[in-house]
Formats: sequence, structure tokens, C-alpha cells
Amino acid sequence: VVLENIFRFVEEKGLNPFQAAVEGTREIGLAVLATTLSLMAVFVPIGFMQGIVGRFMSSFGLTAAFAVGVSLIVSFTLTPMLAARLIKRRKEKIAEIEGEKVELRDAVSHSESEQQPADSHDGETPKPAVRDSKSSGWFHFILEGYTALLRFSMARRWVIVTLCITLFLSIVPLFMFVGKNFLPVDDQSQFEISVRAPEGSSLGSTSQIMERIAADLRGFPEVTDTLVTIGGGQQQVVNAGTIYVKLADLNKRVRTQEQMMTAARELLQNYPPDLRTGVQPVQAFSGGGFRNANVQFLMAGPDLKKLEEFSTQILERMKTVPDAVDIDSTLISGKPEVRLEVDRARAADLGVRIGDVSQALNTLVAGQEATTYNVGNDQYEVRVRAMQTYRGDVEGLKRLIVPSSKIGWVTLDRLVKINDGTGPSSIDRTNRQRQVTLLANTRPGGSATNITGEINRFVAEMNLPPGYTTHYV
Repeated sequence: VVLENIFRFVEEKGLNPFQAAVEGTREIGLAVLATTLSLMAVFVPIGFMQGIVGRFMSSFGLTAAFAVGVSLIVSFTLTPMLAARLIKRRKEKIAEIEGEKVELRDAVSHSESEQQPADSHDGETPKPAVRDSKSSGWFHFILEGYTALLRFSMARRWVIVTLCITLFLSIVPLFMFVGKNFLPVDDQSQFEISVRAPEGSSLGSTSQIMERIAADLRGFPEVTDTLVTIGGGQQQVVNAGTIYVKLADLNKRVRTQEQMMTAARELLQNYPPDLRTGVQPVQAFSGGGFRNANVQFLMAGPDLKKLEEFSTQILERMKTVPDAVDIDSTLISGKPEVRLEVDRARAADLGVRIGDVSQALNTLVAGQEATTYNVGNDQYEVRVRAMQTYRGDVEGLKRLIVPSSKIGWVTLDRLVKINDGTGPSSIDRTNRQRQVTLLANTRPGGSATNITGEINRFVAEMNLPPGYTTHYV
């Protein structure tokens, strides 16, 4: 804006570039300052936002505010200086201005001899109206083309209006065919691999598998470092972890981050199929759990078996979507477990409440905080639970005792039936309903909307019974 105003002073008012730089900047200086401060008042608060929105937008707000502030300094210092040095008036324009000044001076002198002194405008010489030099030169061709296009449009107003309306309305159907993702995938020279070994795997076996994967990844020339973490997150299970992969700088490698992620997926195909893996960029934030994913589809309902059945059907459908990779589910079955079924009639005869059985099992097997004690500035929890010999096998569980209102204490084997079996590693809940989350990443160049669209169509065909809800996380 400042540069345009300086140029206007040179072309229209005939000032020399140095004077035009001063006058042009002075004329709109206050307006430019007010506009800049208004923009900074908008962007600076964004830079100090908290929470998830702040993590997305804080850098944008501070960057925009800094850029606007720098532009103000440049427009008041560097722009006038360069304009005064670089803007040149053409020689014919200078001659034209000088000639018009001479003619105007003669005309004024002749007019003063015929008019009274009161009409002399106090001796001031008005500035001449100078014809814009943009009417000649290369700008002439642009002006002619624009004029011809304007004549054509004004002669066919309804055609132009109809065309504009058609183009505007076409945005909606065209938008449906454009691939969309929540966030763009930038090349950050890093990504992570989520790995979950089969249920029942020990910490040692899980560590061995993940170290092998990390060693294979370091075989790529683009990979500089790897970091293996096992048992992290909220669940802290010993058979799951992540491998952080650090890549060389972008200018020091041939393949991009997405190409390296594709290569990592191909590498993981050489490992046993019961190994659950996912390759994704390092997330700016996460909600915990086993892994993150571009698409997270949540199903909730009262019956866990039904949820497993529905989720399996949707997973098979998701595998047919070309844009979907790393397809998985949070419902992981096959974990060895011991099921205890309380004989309610027997418990009533012995004077044992069901709540006492549950509380005893929770305390003796999982443990319960009894008290705390302090040592200096450190505080320690005191947890009470049964010894390993009583909670390490089924025979030990049978010897656990629970209180009875009739006979004092009763061993657990007189109250329950103990059966071996397998079940889910964890049961997630939302709004007091059991839930299953289906996960998928988008392939390089793919679109998350293609995946969600296919999921929505299949869920509509399934016609879920009442009580089951779905939504995207």
C-alpha cells in the first residue's frame, strides 16, 4: 500500500521520487499503523491459547503477528528508501511536466493581467494534472485486453451472471470428490511404529521382537536413530510398545517420510501375522491407548460379543478400501484368564455376600492401598495383597478366604466354580457402555474421507439394533 501511494505521487502529482517517498508514506502512515495493530490484536491472543487448540494454533498466531509487525517496520523504513532510489520518471514525462508548467505559468500571468488581485489565489501556482504514464508502454496491451474483456462481459451480462452462479453452485458437488484429511502430513523426519505381540507374551519376548524390528529399520540409509519403548501409555502392558524412528534431514536423503513409512510397512510383512503393528507420524497429541490412527471409528453397546461380531464385519470391509492401511481394533481377544462363577445359593447358606467376594479378590489379587508413610520429603504407598503363592495359580486362589457372617471365614473353593478360558485384554467403556474402536491409517496420497465414507455405507447396510451407537473420535 505504501509503495503504491508513493508511485501515485510520482505519476499523478509529478513529485520527484525522494519527495514522493516522504509525502506518500506520511499520507497513509496512520492508516497503515491502525491496520497493522488491528491484525496484531487478532493474532497475538491466538498465540497464547491453551489446550489442544493452542497446540495447533499458537505457532500460527505468533508467526502471523511477528510477520505483520515486521511488515510495518519495512513499509515505514525500507520501502520508502528503496522507492526513492529505484523509482525513476521517464525523460519524456519530465519534459512534458516542465512544458505544461511553462504553459500554465503563461496562462496564469495573462489571466492576472485581466482579473483583479482577489482572483489570483494568493499567488499560488496550481499543480498540473499529469497524464498517467501507464497509458503507454507494455501496460497498454494489458489495458486493451482488459477493456475488451470488460466490453464483452457488459454486453452479455446474463451470460456472465449465469456462469458465475453455475461455478459457485458447482463447488458443492466438486467438494465431494476432493480427498480430505484432518491434518496435512508434513515431512518431520520422524515417525513411529506401534507393535503389539500376541497376548500372553512376556516382557523379554516382546523386547526381543521389537529390537529385531528396530535393527532392521536401522538398515535403511535414511534412518539415523531408533528408540524402543515397551509398557508405556495408560495400559502399561508388557506385550505392547512403540518404536520411534528418526530420519536424516530432508536434504540428506532421497526418500520422503511417507516413502519411508511405506518401506517400514513392507518390512513388517516379513514378521509373523499375529503381530499387530501400525505405522504413523508422531502425533502432536494423543488420547492414550495402544496407538493413534488417522481414522478412529468407535462403536458402543451393551453386549461385548455383539460388538466383537459387528466390528469384525466392519474390519473386513475396511480391508477392501484401497486408501486404508494398518487396519486394527482395540478389542483384542485371546488373553488367558481365570473365570470365577459365584454359587449364589451356596454363598447365602454360608452367610457370604457377593460384594465381600469381589472385594476380597480385588484386594488379595490386584492389591489395595492401605496407608501411606513419609520418609523426608518422599511419600510411599503401602499396598496389601496376597503372596505370590496364593495369586499365581488356580490352586492358590482356591485357598483364599472371605468373611462370613455365620461361621467367620470361608475358603473360596466352597463358593465359586473356577474355569480357565480366554478373553479380551481390556474392556473399554464410554458413557457406561462397552466400546470398540476401529483404527486405520491412510496410505500416502490417500484420503480419510474415502475410508469414512465406506464405513458409513456399510454401517447403514448392517442396520445395527437399538442400543448400539457409532461415531468418529
